[in-house]
Amino acid sequence: MFPERAAMLPEARCQAAGAAAELGKPLDDHRKELARMGAGAARTQVVPYGAPVAQRSTDPQRLNIEVDQERVIQRLRCG
Repeated sequence: MFPERAAMLPEARCQAAGAAAELGKPLDDHRKELARMGAGAARTQVVPYGAPVAQRSTDPQRLNIEVDQERVIQRLRCG
């Protein structure tokens, strides 16, 4: 019974637009969690702003939070 129910549950999908309110704000643990929840992501990864995607693994359930040198959120992407 449980495997059938699990099969019916939709897979979580990250939607970066849901976290747009956090753009331009300094990153801390609380804001990181707000962004994750807003995007509907299962997890987050903080990366330097403009880092090439090729250097990172992809995960459709992860919100990538790109921060500048002052740890201000500059870009939000899923993957």
